[in-house]
Amino acid sequence: MLDINSLPDISELTDIDTNFRVFAGPGAGKTTWLIQHLINILKTSCRLHKTRKIACITYTNVAAEEVLSKLKCDKCRLDISTIHSFLYRNIVKPFSYLIANDENGNQLFDINSLDGHSEHIPHSDRIRRWQVTIEKLNGKRYGYFNDPKKKASLLTQLSRIDYFFVGDDIDLIFKRYRNVAVPTKNGELWIYKKKYWLDGIMHHEDVLYFSCLIIKKSPRILEFIRNKYPYILIDEFQDTTELQTWVIKKIAESGTKVGVIGDLAQSIYKFAGAKRRDFANFQLENIGSYKLGNNHRSTEKIIQFLNCLRTDICQEGTECTIEGSKVNVLIGSIYDAMKWIKDNDFQNTYILTRKNETVEEIKSQATKKTDDLLKILYGIDSNSARVKVLHSILMGFKFYKKGYLKDAIKEVLRPLKYKAHKSVPKLQLRNTAIEIIDILKKKETREKTLFQYYDELLSIVGREYQKQRRRHRQIIYGSVAVVSVIGMIWMLLIS
Repeated sequence: MLDINSLPDISELTDIDTNFRVFAGPGAGKTTWLIQHLINILKTSCRLHKTRKIACITYTNVAAEEVLSKLKCDKCRLDISTIHSFLYRNIVKPFSYLIANDENGNQLFDINSLDGHSEHIPHSDRIRRWQVTIEKLNGKRYGYFNDPKKKASLLTQLSRIDYFFVGDDIDLIFKRYRNVAVPTKNGELWIYKKKYWLDGIMHHEDVLYFSCLIIKKSPRILEFIRNKYPYILIDEFQDTTELQTWVIKKIAESGTKVGVIGDLAQSIYKFAGAKRRDFANFQLENIGSYKLGNNHRSTEKIIQFLNCLRTDICQEGTECTIEGSKVNVLIGSIYDAMKWIKDNDFQNTYILTRKNETVEEIKSQATKKTDDLLKILYGIDSNSARVKVLHSILMGFKFYKKGYLKDAIKEVLRPLKYKAHKSVPKLQLRNTAIEIIDILKKKETREKTLFQYYDELLSIVGREYQKQRRRHRQIIYGSVAVVSVIGMIWMLLIS
Protein backbone atom coordinates (compact mmCIF):
# COMPACT_ATOMS: atom_id res chain seq x y z
CA MET A 1 0.00 0.00 0.00
CA LEU A 2 1.26 3.47 -0.90
CA ASP A 3 2.71 5.39 2.08
CA ILE A 4 2.75 9.05 1.00
CA ASN A 5 4.24 10.26 4.30
CA SER A 6 7.38 8.20 3.63
CA LEU A 7 7.99 9.88 0.26
CA PRO A 8 10.68 12.58 0.02
CA ASP A 9 9.42 16.15 0.33
CA ILE A 10 10.34 18.12 -2.76
CA SER A 11 10.47 21.87 -3.32
CA GLU A 12 12.08 21.67 -6.76
CA LEU A 13 12.73 18.81 -9.20
CA THR A 14 16.17 19.43 -10.67
CA ASP A 15 16.11 16.44 -13.05
CA ILE A 16 13.60 17.67 -15.63
CA ASP A 17 14.08 14.67 -17.97
CA THR A 18 12.36 12.14 -15.76
CA ASN A 19 8.83 10.89 -15.24
CA PHE A 20 7.36 11.89 -11.87
CA ARG A 21 4.28 11.96 -9.71
CA VAL A 22 3.76 14.39 -6.83
CA PHE A 23 1.21 13.93 -4.02
CA ALA A 24 0.02 17.00 -2.15
CA GLY A 25 -2.66 18.03 0.33
CA PRO A 26 -4.86 21.15 0.36
CA GLY A 27 -3.00 24.45 0.31
CA ALA A 28 0.29 22.77 -0.60
CA GLY A 29 0.78 24.99 -3.65
CA LYS A 30 0.36 22.34 -6.34
CA THR A 31 -0.30 24.83 -9.14
CA THR A 32 2.54 27.10 -7.98
CA TRP A 33 4.95 24.15 -7.93
CA LEU A 34 3.78 23.05 -11.39
CA ILE A 35 4.29 26.54 -12.82
CA GLN A 36 7.79 26.73 -11.34
CA HIS A 37 8.62 23.36 -12.92
CA LEU A 38 7.32 24.61 -16.28
CA ILE A 39 9.64 27.61 -16.07
CA ASN A 40 12.54 25.37 -15.03
CA ILE A 41 12.02 23.18 -18.13
CA LEU A 42 11.87 26.26 -20.38
CA LYS A 43 15.17 27.52 -19.00
CA THR A 44 17.17 24.30 -18.90
CA SER A 45 15.77 21.76 -21.38
CA CYS A 46 17.80 20.63 -24.39
CA ARG A 47 14.84 18.76 -25.90
CA LEU A 48 12.55 21.65 -26.84
CA HIS A 49 14.56 22.92 -29.83
CA LYS A 50 12.81 25.61 -31.91
CA THR A 51 9.33 24.25 -32.48
CA ARG A 52 8.55 21.80 -29.69
CA LYS A 53 6.27 22.66 -26.79
CA ILE A 54 5.46 21.71 -23.21
CA ALA A 55 1.89 20.51 -22.75
CA CYS A 56 0.26 21.39 -19.43
CA ILE A 57 -3.07 19.64 -18.98
CA THR A 58 -5.68 20.75 -16.45
CA TYR A 59 -9.13 19.42 -15.70
CA THR A 60 -11.17 22.56 -16.46
CA ASN A 61 -10.90 25.65 -18.67
CA VAL A 62 -10.94 27.80 -15.53
CA ALA A 63 -7.86 25.98 -14.20
CA ALA A 64 -6.12 26.44 -17.57
CA GLU A 65 -6.83 30.18 -17.42
CA GLU A 66 -5.44 30.28 -13.86
CA VAL A 67 -2.16 28.69 -14.93
CA LEU A 68 -1.86 31.09 -17.88
CA SER A 69 -2.53 34.13 -15.69
CA LYS A 70 0.17 33.13 -13.19
CA LEU A 71 2.87 32.54 -15.80
CA LYS A 72 5.15 35.57 -16.16
CA CYS A 73 7.16 34.32 -19.13
CA ASP A 74 6.93 33.77 -22.88
CA LYS A 75 3.93 31.45 -23.35
CA CYS A 76 4.53 30.59 -27.03
CA ARG A 77 6.36 27.37 -26.04
CA LEU A 78 3.48 26.23 -23.82
CA ASP A 79 0.23 24.45 -24.69
CA ILE A 80 -2.10 24.78 -21.69
CA SER A 81 -5.55 23.21 -22.04
CA THR A 82 -7.93 20.54 -20.78
CA ILE A 83 -7.33 16.87 -21.59
CA HIS A 84 -10.30 16.85 -23.98
CA SER A 85 -9.08 19.91 -25.88
CA PHE A 86 -5.53 18.53 -26.07
CA LEU A 87 -6.59 15.13 -27.42
CA TYR A 88 -9.12 16.61 -29.84
CA ARG A 89 -6.59 19.04 -31.37
CA ASN A 90 -3.68 16.60 -31.54
CA ILE A 91 -5.27 13.20 -32.16
CA VAL A 92 -8.96 13.21 -33.03
CA LYS A 93 -9.21 16.14 -35.45
CA PRO A 94 -5.97 15.63 -37.47
CA PHE A 95 -6.48 11.86 -37.72
CA SER A 96 -10.27 11.81 -37.97
CA TYR A 97 -10.09 9.86 -41.23
CA LEU A 98 -9.30 6.82 -39.07
CA ILE A 99 -12.74 6.94 -37.45
CA ALA A 100 -14.78 7.58 -40.60
CA ASN A 101 -15.59 3.87 -41.00
CA ASP A 102 -15.73 0.87 -38.66
CA GLU A 103 -13.83 -2.41 -39.09
CA ASN A 104 -16.54 -3.66 -41.48
CA GLY A 105 -16.27 -0.65 -43.78
CA ASN A 106 -19.57 0.88 -42.65
CA GLN A 107 -19.72 4.60 -41.92
CA LEU A 108 -19.01 5.25 -38.24
CA PHE A 109 -18.69 9.04 -38.08
CA ASP A 110 -19.53 11.92 -40.42
CA ILE A 111 -16.09 13.52 -40.22
CA ASN A 112 -17.00 16.22 -42.76
CA SER A 113 -19.47 17.68 -40.24
CA LEU A 114 -17.13 17.32 -37.24
CA ASP A 115 -16.74 20.72 -35.56
CA GLY A 116 -15.45 20.45 -32.01
CA HIS A 117 -16.95 18.56 -29.09
CA SER A 118 -19.84 19.41 -26.80
CA GLU A 119 -21.66 18.38 -23.65
CA HIS A 120 -23.81 15.28 -24.00
CA ILE A 121 -27.42 16.42 -23.67
CA PRO A 122 -29.83 13.76 -25.00
CA HIS A 123 -32.14 15.04 -27.72
CA SER A 124 -35.68 13.78 -28.29
CA ASP A 125 -35.31 13.43 -32.08
CA ARG A 126 -32.30 11.10 -31.82
CA ILE A 127 -33.89 9.18 -28.95
CA ARG A 128 -36.94 8.63 -31.14
CA ARG A 129 -34.82 7.40 -34.08
CA TRP A 130 -32.80 5.20 -31.72
CA GLN A 131 -36.02 3.74 -30.30
CA VAL A 132 -37.25 2.81 -33.78
CA THR A 133 -33.94 1.09 -34.58
CA ILE A 134 -33.70 -0.99 -31.40
CA GLU A 135 -37.38 -1.98 -31.62
CA LYS A 136 -36.64 -3.50 -35.05
CA LEU A 137 -33.45 -5.08 -33.67
CA ASN A 138 -35.04 -6.70 -30.62
CA GLY A 139 -38.55 -7.26 -31.99
CA LYS A 140 -40.24 -5.58 -29.04
CA ARG A 141 -41.75 -2.19 -28.18
CA TYR A 142 -40.25 0.39 -25.83
CA GLY A 143 -43.29 2.62 -25.55
CA TYR A 144 -42.49 3.42 -21.93
CA PHE A 145 -39.63 5.63 -23.24
CA ASN A 146 -42.37 8.13 -24.07
CA ASP A 147 -44.06 7.98 -20.68
CA PRO A 148 -43.97 11.56 -19.31
CA LYS A 149 -43.36 10.16 -15.81
CA LYS A 150 -40.21 8.33 -16.99
CA LYS A 151 -38.97 10.81 -19.61
CA ALA A 152 -36.82 12.86 -17.21
CA SER A 153 -35.21 9.73 -15.75
CA LEU A 154 -34.48 8.40 -19.25
CA LEU A 155 -32.83 11.67 -20.28
CA THR A 156 -30.71 11.71 -17.11
CA GLN A 157 -29.69 8.08 -17.52
CA LEU A 158 -28.66 8.51 -21.17
CA SER A 159 -26.65 11.64 -20.33
CA ARG A 160 -24.61 9.53 -17.91
CA ILE A 161 -23.28 7.03 -20.41
CA ASP A 162 -19.51 6.76 -20.35
CA TYR A 163 -16.70 4.52 -21.59
CA PHE A 164 -14.95 1.99 -19.37
CA PHE A 165 -12.46 -0.80 -19.91
CA VAL A 166 -13.90 -4.30 -19.73
CA GLY A 167 -10.76 -6.39 -19.93
CA ASP A 168 -8.83 -5.04 -22.92
CA ASP A 169 -11.97 -3.79 -24.64
CA ILE A 170 -13.88 -0.54 -24.17
CA ASP A 171 -17.61 -0.62 -23.51
CA LEU A 172 -20.39 1.92 -22.95
CA ILE A 173 -21.80 1.72 -19.43
CA PHE A 174 -24.23 3.79 -17.38
CA LYS A 175 -22.45 5.68 -14.62
CA ARG A 176 -25.70 5.74 -12.68
CA TYR A 177 -28.97 3.90 -13.17
CA ARG A 178 -32.42 5.47 -12.83
CA ASN A 179 -35.82 3.80 -12.74
CA VAL A 180 -35.89 3.12 -16.49
CA ALA A 181 -35.10 -0.27 -18.04
CA VAL A 182 -32.82 0.58 -20.96
CA PRO A 183 -31.71 -2.43 -23.05
CA THR A 184 -27.93 -2.86 -23.35
CA LYS A 185 -27.22 -6.51 -24.23
CA ASN A 186 -27.28 -6.13 -28.04
CA GLY A 187 -25.14 -3.01 -28.35
CA GLU A 188 -28.09 -0.66 -27.96
CA LEU A 189 -25.98 2.06 -26.33
CA TRP A 190 -23.54 2.01 -29.26
CA ILE A 191 -26.49 2.38 -31.63
CA TYR A 192 -27.65 5.35 -29.57
CA LYS A 193 -24.22 7.01 -29.83
CA LYS A 194 -24.06 6.44 -33.59
CA LYS A 195 -27.23 8.51 -34.03
CA TYR A 196 -25.07 11.48 -33.00
CA TRP A 197 -21.88 10.39 -34.75
CA LEU A 198 -23.58 10.07 -38.13
CA ASP A 199 -24.72 13.69 -37.70
CA GLY A 200 -21.11 14.75 -37.01
CA ILE A 201 -21.71 15.34 -33.29
CA MET A 202 -18.97 14.41 -30.83
CA HIS A 203 -19.48 14.62 -27.06
CA HIS A 204 -16.74 15.27 -24.53
CA GLU A 205 -16.56 11.62 -23.49
CA ASP A 206 -16.33 10.57 -27.17
CA VAL A 207 -13.02 12.45 -27.49
CA LEU A 208 -11.40 10.00 -25.08
CA TYR A 209 -12.91 6.94 -26.77
CA PHE A 210 -11.88 8.00 -30.27
CA SER A 211 -8.39 8.94 -29.04
CA CYS A 212 -7.97 5.38 -27.77
CA LEU A 213 -9.42 3.96 -30.99
CA ILE A 214 -7.12 6.03 -33.20
CA ILE A 215 -4.02 5.10 -31.16
CA LYS A 216 -4.94 1.40 -31.35
CA LYS A 217 -5.46 1.65 -35.11
CA SER A 218 -2.26 3.59 -35.76
CA PRO A 219 0.28 3.55 -32.87
CA ARG A 220 2.70 5.63 -34.96
CA ILE A 221 0.58 8.65 -34.09
CA LEU A 222 2.33 8.55 -30.70
CA GLU A 223 5.57 9.48 -32.48
CA PHE A 224 3.86 12.64 -33.71
CA ILE A 225 2.87 13.51 -30.12
CA ARG A 226 6.38 12.77 -28.82
CA ASN A 227 8.04 14.94 -31.46
CA LYS A 228 5.67 17.83 -30.80
CA TYR A 229 5.53 17.54 -26.99
CA PRO A 230 8.67 16.17 -25.30
CA TYR A 231 7.08 17.06 -21.93
CA ILE A 232 3.51 16.68 -20.68
CA LEU A 233 2.54 17.84 -17.18
CA ILE A 234 -0.89 17.05 -15.73
CA ASP A 235 -2.53 18.89 -12.83
CA GLU A 236 -5.27 17.42 -10.58
CA PHE A 237 -4.40 13.91 -11.74
CA GLN A 238 -6.70 12.39 -9.11
CA ASP A 239 -9.61 13.33 -11.40
CA THR A 240 -8.44 11.40 -14.44
CA THR A 241 -10.45 8.48 -15.81
CA GLU A 242 -9.40 5.02 -17.01
CA LEU A 243 -9.27 6.06 -20.65
CA GLN A 244 -7.31 9.23 -19.89
CA THR A 245 -4.77 7.25 -17.88
CA TRP A 246 -4.42 4.70 -20.70
CA VAL A 247 -3.74 7.44 -23.28
CA ILE A 248 -1.21 9.22 -21.03
CA LYS A 249 0.67 5.96 -20.42
CA LYS A 250 0.84 5.26 -24.16
CA ILE A 251 2.23 8.74 -24.79
CA ALA A 252 4.83 8.25 -22.03
CA GLU A 253 5.86 4.88 -23.46
CA SER A 254 6.62 6.60 -26.76
CA GLY A 255 9.30 8.77 -25.11
CA THR A 256 7.49 11.88 -23.86
CA LYS A 257 8.40 12.75 -20.25
CA VAL A 258 5.23 12.80 -18.15
CA GLY A 259 4.71 14.42 -14.77
CA VAL A 260 1.50 14.25 -12.72
CA ILE A 261 0.46 16.05 -9.54
CA GLY A 262 -2.66 15.79 -7.40
CA ASP A 263 -4.32 15.01 -4.08
CA LEU A 264 -6.03 11.66 -3.55
CA ALA A 265 -8.49 13.16 -1.06
CA GLN A 266 -9.64 15.86 -3.49
CA SER A 267 -11.04 13.55 -6.14
CA ILE A 268 -14.40 15.18 -6.89
CA TYR A 269 -15.15 13.69 -10.32
CA LYS A 270 -16.04 10.13 -9.35
CA PHE A 271 -19.38 10.71 -11.11
CA ALA A 272 -17.40 11.27 -14.33
CA GLY A 273 -15.50 7.98 -14.00
CA ALA A 274 -12.46 9.24 -12.08
CA LYS A 275 -10.90 6.71 -9.69
CA ARG A 276 -8.45 7.53 -6.90
CA ARG A 277 -6.60 4.27 -7.41
CA ASP A 278 -5.63 5.30 -10.97
CA PHE A 279 -3.43 8.01 -9.41
CA ALA A 280 -2.23 5.88 -6.48
CA ASN A 281 -1.26 3.00 -8.82
CA PHE A 282 0.04 5.16 -11.68
CA GLN A 283 3.41 3.77 -12.77
CA LEU A 284 5.83 4.55 -15.58
CA GLU A 285 9.37 3.43 -16.28
CA ASN A 286 11.81 5.01 -13.78
CA ILE A 287 9.10 7.24 -12.32
CA GLY A 288 9.97 9.26 -9.21
CA SER A 289 7.40 9.72 -6.43
CA TYR A 290 7.40 12.75 -4.13
CA LYS A 291 5.18 14.78 -1.82
CA LEU A 292 4.55 18.43 -0.96
CA GLY A 293 4.23 18.43 2.83
CA ASN A 294 3.58 22.08 3.64
CA ASN A 295 0.25 23.92 3.78
CA HIS A 296 0.69 27.53 2.69
CA ARG A 297 -2.99 28.48 2.85
CA SER A 298 -4.49 27.41 6.18
CA THR A 299 -4.07 28.46 9.79
CA GLU A 300 -2.35 26.20 12.34
CA LYS A 301 -5.74 25.24 13.83
CA ILE A 302 -7.09 24.19 10.43
CA ILE A 303 -3.93 22.20 9.63
CA GLN A 304 -4.25 20.32 12.92
CA PHE A 305 -7.88 19.58 12.13
CA LEU A 306 -7.00 18.35 8.61
CA ASN A 307 -4.36 16.02 10.03
CA CYS A 308 -7.06 14.52 12.29
CA LEU A 309 -9.40 14.02 9.33
CA ARG A 310 -6.81 12.26 7.17
CA THR A 311 -3.59 10.45 8.00
CA ASP A 312 -2.44 9.52 4.48
CA ILE A 313 -0.56 12.82 4.20
CA CYS A 314 0.34 14.84 7.33
CA GLN A 315 0.89 18.53 6.65
CA GLU A 316 2.91 21.21 8.39
CA GLY A 317 2.63 24.98 8.36
CA THR A 318 5.32 27.41 7.27
CA GLU A 319 7.07 30.27 9.05
CA CYS A 320 4.19 32.50 7.90
CA THR A 321 1.40 30.31 9.32
CA ILE A 322 -0.74 32.01 11.99
CA GLU A 323 -2.53 30.30 14.90
CA GLY A 324 -6.07 31.15 13.76
CA SER A 325 -9.48 30.48 15.32
CA LYS A 326 -10.72 27.12 16.55
CA VAL A 327 -12.50 24.81 14.14
CA ASN A 328 -16.18 24.14 14.93
CA VAL A 329 -17.61 20.81 13.74
CA LEU A 330 -21.41 20.70 13.43
CA ILE A 331 -23.02 17.26 13.52
CA GLY A 332 -26.73 16.98 12.81
CA SER A 333 -29.37 17.94 10.29
CA ILE A 334 -28.99 20.68 7.68
CA TYR A 335 -31.76 22.64 9.41
CA ASP A 336 -29.99 22.52 12.79
CA ALA A 337 -26.66 23.52 11.24
CA MET A 338 -28.19 26.50 9.42
CA LYS A 339 -30.00 27.56 12.62
CA TRP A 340 -26.73 27.41 14.60
CA ILE A 341 -24.97 29.53 11.98
CA LYS A 342 -27.77 32.10 12.12
CA ASP A 343 -27.99 32.16 15.93
CA ASN A 344 -24.21 32.69 16.23
CA ASP A 345 -24.33 35.57 13.73
CA PHE A 346 -21.81 34.17 11.23
CA GLN A 347 -21.44 36.48 8.23
CA ASN A 348 -20.54 35.51 4.63
CA THR A 349 -21.19 31.81 5.21
CA TYR A 350 -20.12 29.39 2.45
CA ILE A 351 -21.47 25.84 2.37
CA LEU A 352 -19.55 23.08 0.54
CA THR A 353 -20.90 19.58 0.00
CA ARG A 354 -19.54 16.36 -1.43
CA LYS A 355 -22.58 15.45 -3.53
CA ASN A 356 -24.81 17.42 -5.87
CA GLU A 357 -27.84 15.84 -4.20
CA THR A 358 -26.87 17.54 -0.92
CA VAL A 359 -26.53 20.87 -2.70
CA GLU A 360 -30.08 20.51 -4.01
CA GLU A 361 -31.34 19.52 -0.58
CA ILE A 362 -29.84 22.65 0.97
CA LYS A 363 -31.15 24.82 -1.85
CA SER A 364 -34.63 23.43 -1.41
CA GLN A 365 -34.58 24.58 2.23
CA ALA A 366 -32.88 27.92 1.67
CA THR A 367 -34.01 29.02 -1.78
CA LYS A 368 -36.62 28.24 -4.41
CA LYS A 369 -35.57 25.28 -6.52
CA THR A 370 -35.45 25.82 -10.28
CA ASP A 371 -35.25 23.48 -13.27
CA ASP A 372 -32.58 23.28 -15.93
CA LEU A 373 -34.68 24.69 -18.78
CA LEU A 374 -32.13 23.88 -21.48
CA LYS A 375 -32.14 20.16 -20.66
CA ILE A 376 -35.93 20.19 -20.69
CA LEU A 377 -35.88 21.92 -24.09
CA TYR A 378 -33.53 19.29 -25.52
CA GLY A 379 -35.91 16.64 -24.28
CA ILE A 380 -39.15 18.10 -25.64
CA ASP A 381 -38.21 20.25 -28.66
CA SER A 382 -38.09 18.29 -31.91
CA ASN A 383 -36.23 21.19 -33.63
CA SER A 384 -32.63 20.49 -32.66
CA ALA A 385 -31.32 23.53 -34.57
CA ARG A 386 -33.48 25.90 -32.52
CA VAL A 387 -32.32 24.51 -29.17
CA LYS A 388 -28.69 24.50 -30.31
CA VAL A 389 -28.93 28.20 -31.19
CA LEU A 390 -30.33 29.05 -27.75
CA HIS A 391 -27.85 26.75 -26.01
CA SER A 392 -24.83 28.27 -27.75
CA ILE A 393 -26.03 31.85 -27.22
CA LEU A 394 -26.67 31.33 -23.50
CA MET A 395 -23.39 29.45 -22.99
CA GLY A 396 -21.62 32.25 -24.86
CA PHE A 397 -23.17 34.86 -22.58
CA LYS A 398 -22.09 32.79 -19.56
CA PHE A 399 -18.49 32.92 -20.81
CA TYR A 400 -18.87 36.66 -21.42
CA LYS A 401 -20.00 37.28 -17.82
CA LYS A 402 -16.91 35.43 -16.57
CA GLY A 403 -14.67 37.66 -18.70
CA TYR A 404 -13.83 35.07 -21.36
CA LEU A 405 -14.81 37.13 -24.43
CA LYS A 406 -12.89 34.92 -26.88
CA ASP A 407 -14.66 31.78 -25.64
CA ALA A 408 -18.00 33.64 -25.67
CA ILE A 409 -17.69 34.62 -29.32
CA LYS A 410 -16.48 31.13 -30.26
CA GLU A 411 -19.51 29.52 -28.59
CA VAL A 412 -22.05 31.87 -30.22
CA LEU A 413 -20.33 31.30 -33.57
CA ARG A 414 -20.74 27.53 -33.35
CA PRO A 415 -24.24 27.25 -34.91
CA LEU A 416 -23.58 30.20 -37.23
CA LYS A 417 -20.46 28.63 -38.74
CA TYR A 418 -22.28 25.34 -39.21
CA LYS A 419 -24.87 26.97 -41.50
CA ALA A 420 -22.71 29.66 -43.09
CA HIS A 421 -21.69 29.49 -46.73
CA LYS A 422 -17.93 29.32 -47.34
CA SER A 423 -18.04 32.72 -49.05
CA VAL A 424 -19.19 34.48 -45.86
CA PRO A 425 -16.25 36.46 -44.38
CA LYS A 426 -15.18 35.35 -40.89
CA LEU A 427 -15.15 38.97 -39.72
CA GLN A 428 -18.83 39.35 -40.61
CA LEU A 429 -19.68 36.21 -38.65
CA ARG A 430 -17.69 37.49 -35.67
CA ASN A 431 -19.47 40.85 -35.76
CA THR A 432 -22.82 39.07 -35.81
CA ALA A 433 -21.83 37.03 -32.73
CA ILE A 434 -20.76 40.19 -30.89
CA GLU A 435 -24.07 41.86 -31.75
CA ILE A 436 -25.99 38.90 -30.30
CA ILE A 437 -23.99 39.14 -27.05
CA ASP A 438 -24.63 42.91 -26.91
CA ILE A 439 -28.39 42.28 -27.13
CA LEU A 440 -28.20 39.88 -24.18
CA LYS A 441 -26.35 42.48 -22.10
CA LYS A 442 -29.52 44.56 -21.93
CA LYS A 443 -31.51 44.09 -18.73
CA GLU A 444 -34.86 44.01 -20.52
CA THR A 445 -33.61 41.15 -22.73
CA ARG A 446 -32.45 39.04 -19.79
CA GLU A 447 -35.85 39.43 -18.13
CA LYS A 448 -37.59 37.72 -21.05
CA THR A 449 -38.33 34.01 -21.23
CA LEU A 450 -36.32 31.89 -23.66
CA PHE A 451 -39.28 31.73 -26.03
CA GLN A 452 -39.81 35.51 -25.90
CA TYR A 453 -36.12 36.09 -26.60
CA TYR A 454 -36.15 33.64 -29.51
CA ASP A 455 -39.20 35.36 -31.02
CA GLU A 456 -37.50 38.74 -30.65
CA LEU A 457 -34.31 37.45 -32.29
CA LEU A 458 -36.36 35.95 -35.09
CA SER A 459 -38.15 39.26 -35.64
CA ILE A 460 -34.99 41.38 -35.62
CA VAL A 461 -33.10 39.09 -38.01
CA GLY A 462 -36.17 38.76 -40.24
CA ARG A 463 -36.47 42.53 -40.64
CA GLU A 464 -32.73 42.83 -41.29
CA TYR A 465 -32.92 40.03 -43.84
CA GLN A 466 -35.68 41.78 -45.80
CA LYS A 467 -33.83 45.11 -45.57
CA GLN A 468 -30.60 43.57 -46.90
CA ARG A 469 -32.47 41.88 -49.75
CA ARG A 470 -33.93 45.23 -50.84
CA ARG A 471 -30.51 46.86 -50.57
CA HIS A 472 -28.94 44.00 -52.51
CA ARG A 473 -31.26 44.66 -55.45
CA GLN A 474 -29.87 48.23 -55.58
CA ILE A 475 -26.21 47.44 -54.88
CA ILE A 476 -25.24 44.44 -56.92
CA TYR A 477 -21.93 43.60 -55.25
CA GLY A 478 -21.66 45.62 -52.06
CA SER A 479 -23.99 43.62 -49.80
CA VAL A 480 -23.35 40.05 -50.85
CA ALA A 481 -21.52 39.08 -47.66
CA VAL A 482 -24.05 40.78 -45.39
CA VAL A 483 -27.01 39.23 -47.17
CA SER A 484 -25.34 35.83 -46.89
CA VAL A 485 -24.81 36.20 -43.15
CA ILE A 486 -28.26 37.57 -42.35
CA GLY A 487 -29.89 35.04 -44.66
CA MET A 488 -27.96 32.23 -43.07
CA ILE A 489 -29.09 33.26 -39.55
CA TRP A 490 -32.65 33.70 -40.78
CA MET A 491 -32.73 30.16 -42.21
CA LEU A 492 -31.14 28.80 -39.03
CA LEU A 493 -33.79 30.39 -36.82
CA ILE A 494 -36.82 29.34 -38.86
CA SER A 495 -35.61 25.82 -39.69
